[in-house]
Amino acid sequence: MVMLNPQQREAVLYADGPLLVLAGAGSGKTRVITEKIAHLVKTGRVDARHIGAITFTNKAAREMRERVGKLVSKDAAEALTVSTFHSLGLKFLQIEHARAGLRRGFSIFDSDDQLGLIKEFVPAGAKPDVAEALRQLVSRAKNEALSPEQAAAAAQSAR
Repeated sequence: MVMLNPQQREAVLYADGPLLVLAGAGSGKTRVITEKIAHLVKTGRVDARHIGAITFTNKAAREMRERVGKLVSKDAAEALTVSTFHSLGLKFLQIEHARAGLRRGFSIFDSDDQLGLIKEFVPAGAKPDVAEALRQLVSRAKNEALSPEQAAAAAQSAR
């Protein structure tokens, strides 16, 4: 174990249930989490394939995976799930696509993809912000779980 302060060491060694690591920027949270993962794997308390480390950004996930990879065996590092919330959700959907009512090989559009598709249907000469407004309407309808009919009715009443 690298040099850890007493609170960090306590977090790494704690094994009696869930643990929340809450601290400010630059305080060593990622170090604590990576050391904890390595400790759990090396001591045999948890098989690497049963560990999931979820973070907010691809950069943070990459960094965490690299750090843990330096502390555990190659096999253990490959068995870990270290990802963002979004990529983990995508992985579940890819595995369980049929249960979610999706075809194998489905695509997920980001905002730019959505805007590009909508622009194909906006009449030439329309105001530049029409496509973005439509994208936002569709997004709002999805977030509110509206059926196509409900979304159409809402769009009509908004006119």
